[in-house]
Amino acid sequence: MSSTRRDLLVRASATGILLACEAPSSGSKDTAPGDTGLDDTGGPDTGGALDSGDSADTAENPDTGDIGACESWGEPDSACEPTPPVGEGPYFREDAPERQQLNVRGESGYQIRLELRLLDESCVPVEGAVVHIWHCDQTGIYAMDDAEFHARGKATTGADGGTCFETLRPPPYTDGADGFNPAHYHISWFVDGVQTYTSQLYFEGDPWLTEVHSQELVTTPEDDGSGSRGTIRFTFVLGSLPPPEEV
Repeated sequence: MSSTRRDLLVRASATGILLACEAPSSGSKDTAPGDTGLDDTGGPDTGGALDSGDSADTAENPDTGDIGACESWGEPDSACEPTPPVGEGPYFREDAPERQQLNVRGESGYQIRLELRLLDESCVPVEGAVVHIWHCDQTGIYAMDDAEFHARGKATTGADGGTCFETLRPPPYTDGADGFNPAHYHISWFVDGVQTYTSQLYFEGDPWLTEVHSQELVTTPEDDGSGSRGTIRFTFVLGSLPPPEEV
């Protein structure tokens, strides 16, 4: 991580930790030149570099409102093992709107449905928790000043501790030095109005994953057979270990 980015890092996660089990003016971050190892939809690389122009092409503007009912969760496991979270990083916007469709610009890319659940230390679903999701756009830039809050949103969990979002798989982007950050979602949970846990979710097979990226947070989207849309179901369980290091 470059010194500039390291200086920008604000607010590591609170002392909460989670078990994670799988079941510019309007932006910030440099664009990602060169070969990222993935194609311009965020899927596996089919050869060549990420073309920022192609990846930013917009498709039919999606419905930015109702995404349909979230899939229900069954009974949680009786035992939970905590794993460390990941620091928040510099691109969080606390005033993001409550919504579940995050691709408000209608960017093209591999569509992802995120089904998320939060459990407490006793593996009991946490109802009424608020989860913030944010990630870069398809050119590797975070929307920091725009009024539309592209690729950002928050939602509240139901009685089963679950909620859901629809968005795109983000691309890797330059780390400001000689490499790239792997593709990831930022996720921050608020319980009773207190920011309790912050982490990231990664993608299996991303060539930019290293030993510093927790394997427990690596996901494999279940494709619906179209090759253009998949679902990630992920459960987080609150714990109480020391705060994480930034990566």
